[in-house]
Amino acid sequence: MAGLGIMFIPIPIPAFVFGFLYLAYSYYSSENQYDNINHEAHFYGAIAGVIITAVFVPEVVPHFIQTISK
Repeated sequence: MAGLGIMFIPIPIPAFVFGFLYLAYSYYSSENQYDNINHEAHFYGAIAGVIITAVFVPEVVPHFIQTISK
């Protein structure tokens, strides 16, 4: 629930919201590629990190859901 401050956005946003927004941006950018950045690698790397964490440390999933639902 840590707040992340981003330049030009005056209010901090929760870190998990930023994570979801970054996933959405990476997906959009991989479909509309105008630069030399492999956005698919960032997207699938983030998804793999979530899945691997959930497999090896399954107790974090209910903890995460409980934390964001407060």
